[in-house]
Amino acid sequence: MRARWPLVVGVLGCGQTSPVQTPTPCVDDADCEVGLRCSEGLCARPQRAPGSCANLAGASPLDPGAASFRVFAMGHRLDLDTLSTYDTLRAALDARVRSEVLAVRAREAPNWLHWPAGLGLALWFVGPEASTARLAATLGDALARLAIESARARAFYAARFANVSPATLTGLARTDALWRGLDAVFGSLARQHTVWLSVTLPVAEATRVDDPETVAALGAAGARDVWLATRAEVYLQTVVYAPDGARFAQRAATHPGAFERDALGVVAPSVAPPRSVTLPFARVALAPGEDAWSAERRDTADRDGAALALAAPMVRDWGLATPDALWAPERLRAELWGPTVTAPVRSAVALSCLSGNLFDVVFDCQSSILTRAGREAREGAWVGLDARAGFAAVAPWHRDDPLAEPLDRRREALRAAARSLAPGGLRADAYTPSTVFYDVNVGALEAAASAPLAATDGVASAAISPSVSPQHNPDVTTLGDNTAFAVWEDHRDGCPLLYGARSRPGGLTGFGPARRLVGHGPEPHMPQVEARGETVFLVWQERALNDLDERVRFARSLDGGLRFETPLSFDSVSDSQTAPLLAVDRDRGEVLVAWLSAGAPRGRLRLSVSADGGRLFRAPQTLSGTERPGWRMGPGALAIDRGAGLIVWSEVSAGRTELWARETLDSASTWSAPFRVDDGPEGGFVRQEGVSVEALQRGAVRHFVVAWGDLRGVDATPALRLRPVVDGVPGAAQNIATDAALAAPQLVRLGDGRLRVAWQGLRGRLNHLVTVDQAPGGDTFLAPAMMGDGPRDAQQFRPREAPFSTREAQRPRWITVFVDDRSGRHQVRARWHF
Repeated sequence: MRARWPLVVGVLGCGQTSPVQTPTPCVDDADCEVGLRCSEGLCARPQRAPGSCANLAGASPLDPGAASFRVFAMGHRLDLDTLSTYDTLRAALDARVRSEVLAVRAREAPNWLHWPAGLGLALWFVGPEASTARLAATLGDALARLAIESARARAFYAARFANVSPATLTGLARTDALWRGLDAVFGSLARQHTVWLSVTLPVAEATRVDDPETVAALGAAGARDVWLATRAEVYLQTVVYAPDGARFAQRAATHPGAFERDALGVVAPSVAPPRSVTLPFARVALAPGEDAWSAERRDTADRDGAALALAAPMVRDWGLATPDALWAPERLRAELWGPTVTAPVRSAVALSCLSGNLFDVVFDCQSSILTRAGREAREGAWVGLDARAGFAAVAPWHRDDPLAEPLDRRREALRAAARSLAPGGLRADAYTPSTVFYDVNVGALEAAASAPLAATDGVASAAISPSVSPQHNPDVTTLGDNTAFAVWEDHRDGCPLLYGARSRPGGLTGFGPARRLVGHGPEPHMPQVEARGETVFLVWQERALNDLDERVRFARSLDGGLRFETPLSFDSVSDSQTAPLLAVDRDRGEVLVAWLSAGAPRGRLRLSVSADGGRLFRAPQTLSGTERPGWRMGPGALAIDRGAGLIVWSEVSAGRTELWARETLDSASTWSAPFRVDDGPEGGFVRQEGVSVEALQRGAVRHFVVAWGDLRGVDATPALRLRPVVDGVPGAAQNIATDAALAAPQLVRLGDGRLRVAWQGLRGRLNHLVTVDQAPGGDTFLAPAMMGDGPRDAQQFRPREAPFSTREAQRPRWITVFVDDRSGRHQVRARWHF
């Protein structure tokens, strides 16, 4: 049985000294600052309910053997007076650390301070060159003044880069000041307090140079070197500092919000950067900007094995919504809380909130740490909402929520308090921020029992290639002689590489030696494999050599995976290529490779076809989506059989996800117009979690089946839905299973013609493999069954299956590969089913 470690969560700010130096006399609560109560004639901070502060006294110890760390979601009140110099800002943040962190920091484990994103924006206005900007009444006026004060640097970048917007020019002009300020403020804090630290801000990529001409154009008086922007783009970036004060990593938002785009000239990078950062003690996912709401980014971080996701959106106008507008905490519940507590994530999500008025812009929310419901999560709520499970910790707001009142009256009281805190209000800037913390215990999942589960069919699983390093994202295909070929991401060489192995000949269970596959660039991931006879086809996504872009690569092997030919690339290297799809027409020999081009504003699907078994590919074609404003295209699925094919993709907007498709009848030469294949409602919260498609040719009828995970409403249980598409017309959809957390569904057709779906589901508090089979001779489905054969405290992830024959006269026989953590690390295992 795995070790159990005590849960430690805390909320700082309760029970501390009031920010008022001399207690204020009072008659009732109206005489006191927001967040204080009148008690015995003096304003004082109210005592919170038991449990809010109960853990503080004994919160420091952490068992060093648990490979754990403590994360602090830092709350901070912004004061423009602290922005005069980097030293004054650093002093203000240092005071926050001393008052809310040092007394409860972990003594024998790493500590992580996660600062709010709005604080990084405030860094734009630090220093003497922003002195007049700090006097502005509105953010627009402040940026205009900052542009004037940065005229020399703006002129330099206008000459260096063509066609740069005025807002972006201002951001480029602040490049040197921002990187110096980051190191001086946050690098110094990390070094002084020996902590890991993260902060998010709009800033350009830069390199340090010392040539006199550039220093004269960009540097302050007496400067010897400057930070020079290397591209004509400003990104919303999360920067991580190590305990020695050095920059450890940075990640740019793939979906900056409208506020950052419109006001600050922020853009998305041409290629999605890696989601997670590997630390000495854990993997941590960084989610700046709208990436905090992205289900795709969250799911990828989970597959990466991230123990913690750091959400860094610029949350504004908390409680300021008018009665007919969206209540800001409600959006946060739909787009951050909902996906966190209902999805099979192992990670916690930390949200840090800035409080304060940056000119006329209101930054405010409640710092929180969320976990999947059923784990360490308690019930909690943001203001103006009913309590739900999923909160490991949530900071109190500046006014207590009148829970006994009806919802509309509750929110009106909260709106009144928010208006008083906003610019021009009676208590403008009288915010009382709080910090919350949580212990992330890596790998220490609660165990129900240590007895193994009985295998439901076939033989027990076995590791394909045991390794001391983690393995991720497997896929498998079957060859013509009853053998299987499996691929996966493997870290045994110190960095992720693609490995593969071929099973024993003659249909025997077990695999031969694993070998590194084709040469590839850095960080290859998301491999997919198909076969036709002894020819194996492989696609994957990798970082380009310049480390700025991603590209999709293809390779084939003519000898069953023993040796692969030189890999091929599609389009130019500068074109961002993600989410590869692979389909092989086993009857005709065509090979289809599709991918998502993320460089376009709404994304676009690109597809290339080989008519000669993967030797040569035609020029890629673009498969446009619905082209709706505000919607972007996402990953999908692809299938083809005897010249008829179906490609499915997701379209995402404001937390909603829809599935759309196009059909081909002529081996991908032409495609139908897009048509919707999911059956979600037109309005309201709906998200489709993963999709799989299978071709079921029946004579001359074009028959496909699409399966996906469906989540409707933030409190709903995810359902596995299945829908046929016959001759281009979607049929009736049906629920075939429900699951507390359903991810990575895969649909296959077995040798007796039945359909089978496998997915990663939640049983108890752990991720396990779940399957549902079609009943013999009919369209109904049997009850879902667990497929795991490991200890009950082990978890299984991302099942992928392949049948050994699709001829209906054959008895069904297939193989499953999956990731399993029974050894204490993620390892790829295989299981045969007879």
